[in-house]
Amino acid sequence: METPNTPAGQPSLAPCVLRASEVAKLLGCGTSTFYRKRAALEQRGFPRRSPLLRGWHREAVQAWLAGHFGFAAAPTDPYSREASRKKLRNVSFKAKRHNGR
Repeated sequence: METPNTPAGQPSLAPCVLRASEVAKLLGCGTSTFYRKRAALEQRGFPRRSPLLRGWHREAVQAWLAGHFGFAAAPTDPYSREASRKKLRNVSFKAKRHNGR
């Protein structure tokens, strides 16, 4: 993965594990919004948090974003950020109930 400060052909130094705040930023929302919508996102195939890594795998999150929202990294211009926020607002809070709940 190239970053603006990484020359082509050089390995990226970006960590492969994302924390909740970093995932939220990629989604264009706050951490609390991400936690509220996490179950609904996971029902749509969003990667689950890895207990071993204690976070989300960056490439898995980016692949999911590319497939669902049409971008693989945090949108940098305000119009892209606003578009991702609008799409995230449409994610329903209705999660499937499990056995008796």
